[in-house]
Amino acid sequence: MQEILVPSADGHRVRAFFSGRDAQKPTVTFVLPFGSKFDMARPFLTELAGPFNVVTWEARIIVDDPELHPDVDAITPQMHVADMISVLSRLEIPRTDVIGYCSGAGISLLAAHEHPDRFGRLALVSGEYVLPPSVCARTRFQNDLDELLVFAATSKAHTAAIFSKLTPREVPEGDTVLAGAALPFSRPEYLHRFAVNYISYRKMEFLRIAPEVEHRALVIVGERDEQVTVRSSELIQGKLRRSELRLDPVADHHDVCRAVTPINRAVVEFLSLEPS
Repeated sequence: MQEILVPSADGHRVRAFFSGRDAQKPTVTFVLPFGSKFDMARPFLTELAGPFNVVTWEARIIVDDPELHPDVDAITPQMHVADMISVLSRLEIPRTDVIGYCSGAGISLLAAHEHPDRFGRLALVSGEYVLPPSVCARTRFQNDLDELLVFAATSKAHTAAIFSKLTPREVPEGDTVLAGAALPFSRPEYLHRFAVNYISYRKMEFLRIAPEVEHRALVIVGERDEQVTVRSSELIQGKLRRSELRLDPVADHHDVCRAVTPINRAVVEFLSLEPS
């Protein structure tokens, strides 16, 4: 896929990737989780580029050059949506189907809510919707992450204190998926930016905006996912007017990034249906 630097609405340069334009193919935009690089989903996106024109981009700031000192308070879900629109406009894509993965599922929902004419079908995969624990019980992973990131977002000093106690995650050589998941925790600069972004994202009320999203949607999650709950996807799907829920009995949180798995086959089948 071709790498492109796209100027955003506020002048930031967004790193985007495009498989190329084939008038015979529909276009799909893949929304990566916060702090993830393109390489994390490269196996799936390479396969996806067979039947589709594929677009993706990397969320700004979080894992940018650690020597830079960006304004982390400017990071909001709305900023990520604006970057998405900038990428699509730069590539002259007036309308696209969307695959949103993990936190990318939430950004996909928000984008469809704010710019309904720019998007067709939505595939929301292993979504992290940061629902309040009073509404949906959290996984142990979510509870631990929430506690860590709330503390890390307080200041760079707090982040440094936490980072010094983190045990580096062992990643099998060549596993770009697990390496991508570990990236935001690999440097204190990344971790602090990731934490501030998380606090902003946690304020979103996806159960409130979901009923106002009228796009056809597939909500899919793996039953072996230890990072997000099946229940959170059920609650979101229940609020979407034109949606279906699928549970993959064998998928974990990262299966959609791999080349050929049942969960990404289901996504491709959904996006291959005739437009409704």
